[in-house]
Amino acid sequence: MSAVFVHVSDIHFGQERDHTIHIHNDVKLQLIEDAADVVAKLPAGVAQGILVTGDIAQSGNWQEYEEASRWLDELAGRIGCPIHRVQMVPGNHDLDRKKLSIGGSALLDYIRAGGQAEYEKVFANPSDRATLLARFEEVAPFVRTDLRVE
Repeated sequence: MSAVFVHVSDIHFGQERDHTIHIHNDVKLQLIEDAADVVAKLPAGVAQGILVTGDIAQSGNWQEYEEASRWLDELAGRIGCPIHRVQMVPGNHDLDRKKLSIGGSALLDYIRAGGQAEYEKVFANPSDRATLLARFEEVAPFVRTDLRVE
């Protein structure tokens, strides 16, 4: 039996709030319709999983993940996929750049200049690691759990 996965990438929830960017809600809704139509025509009629790769949000704030959660719940329901089978890999837009301190910026420069050895040193230090990972505070619980928005 074949496994069926629906793969979505770069959905950028939150970009709609920037009035210089075209609103893509119609595209996101049509994506759900298209995925449901394709999956329904397959022998099993359901998908075993959803893969979300990169840039779930536009700027890494919690409201964007709440909106993404509702959309993913709808997508999963329409393709017969249990919500716990949604797997996500955050992208560069999924971190909150406003949370990068001057010290965090210096740590990134240090890692870039020194490579893997410096990366290991920085992440071995709990304080340095916390400084860099603070940018992921909003996305981390979203990708680790089944976020339910009522």
